[in-house]
Amino acid sequence: MTSGYVTEIAYTHGFHPGMAPGAMRLALALAGIAAPDFTAPFTWCELGFGQGVNLGVLAAAYPRARFFGCDILPAHVDHARVLGRCAAGGDGGEPTNLTVTADPVGDYIQADLPPLDVVCLHGVWSWVGRGERAQIVRFLDRHLKPGGVAYLGY
Repeated sequence: MTSGYVTEIAYTHGFHPGMAPGAMRLALALAGIAAPDFTAPFTWCELGFGQGVNLGVLAAAYPRARFFGCDILPAHVDHARVLGRCAAGGDGGEPTNLTVTADPVGDYIQADLPPLDVVCLHGVWSWVGRGERAQIVRFLDRHLKPGGVAYLGY
């Protein structure tokens, strides 16, 4: 089911620095909000992760953290898994801290995830319909831990 999603083209390959823990910590501090402790193990999820560049880079940079994500395009998921293998050392092994799936958010709500410190979406909110936005809110209600951070970028 792809209702409300743009599926005709793959997303670009790029890193969004505003979605990195350091930038997030700074933005939250400037707003007077406590950030998760990114020096301790943490959990992170990206909904609609595109090519998975942010997830792959962050999984490599934060090996004690656990990263999760969903994207509706199987080609995006395949690319994110390749990046995850690179993050795991490039030996062809599967990364131990990155799990991605080809699911719409509505299905991913039921995923068996730990309580999440951070949930990120870049552009997704503006690309989906009202029904999918409601599913994103339900996902946040179910999986974002109290005091966790939801990042919506455009």
